[in-house]
Amino acid sequence: SEPGAGVGAALGTIRDIDVDGTPGPPTWHLGLVGLSVGLGAFLGARYAPRIRETTTEERIVFGALAGMGAAALLAAWGGGISGTALLAFAVAICAATAKLGFDALVQRDAPHANHGRIFARFEGRFQLMWSAGAFIPVLLRIPIRLGALLIAIAAIFAATSYEIGRRTDRVKSSSAVAQAIRERVPVDRLNLGGAGARLGSVRSRFTPGGRQPPPPSTPLDPTVVAPLPEHAGADEQSVALDDVEWTTPDQPHLTSGEGVWLAPPDPGDDPTLEHRREPDEEGQYKLWSDESDAD
Repeated sequence: SEPGAGVGAALGTIRDIDVDGTPGPPTWHLGLVGLSVGLGAFLGARYAPRIRETTTEERIVFGALAGMGAAALLAAWGGGISGTALLAFAVAICAATAKLGFDALVQRDAPHANHGRIFARFEGRFQLMWSAGAFIPVLLRIPIRLGALLIAIAAIFAATSYEIGRRTDRVKSSSAVAQAIRERVPVDRLNLGGAGARLGSVRSRFTPGGRQPPPPSTPLDPTVVAPLPEHAGADEQSVALDDVEWTTPDQPHLTSGEGVWLAPPDPGDDPTLEHRREPDEEGQYKLWSDESDAD
């Protein structure tokens, strides 16, 4: 033995110090924490897709952050091996669930050409944060209660800032959509972020070819439509919503019914029709075919 070892051992015994080694928690504590992490990660990966079938991706991410904050507060209050195991389980299951929700958000809202770049960028950030989070407790001795409290503060701050940002983005998107409706601008021409991508994908299902029509150069009149193709040579003016009942050829007024031309087409355009321009007994102008006229 080294010189003075006996004296040191004697002094340690007198001071009630274990000179053979530093007392620490039993090995099964570490095994319990590791089991909690594995179980949480498994349950998160197993049941997160089912959660996505019943709610939106934004709520999944927010719920994971809020749940992690609540569990960390409980761990800080309880302490000991039970609090540590609870904290490890909560971090694992919430991380797995939130990661799936985030990946779904990227696939839904990001442009198709940017999927790989966005995934690579945020995956790199995730790995850096995991490394930094693991390095801090190795470098510094942090009590369990203090560590759980720090995790709770970080999770609650992240959940609050995420929800505020989501609500702000939703208000901006709603305002932009309302303006687009007034100006009749296609939704896919607006910079709406996630809301624009969702609305554009829904509209593409009902648009032939998935393409939006170009915006009109002048404001549209909802009561006027294009002329019928078989009467392309006539004065191109028609009414879309209601019928026209003639009082005089120059002053039509709207009524409910089938709808006729404001300016009757030239009889030469359709040889099968003979157009009577004189008003009938009720003072109305109508179109008569040869068969109906013969009757």
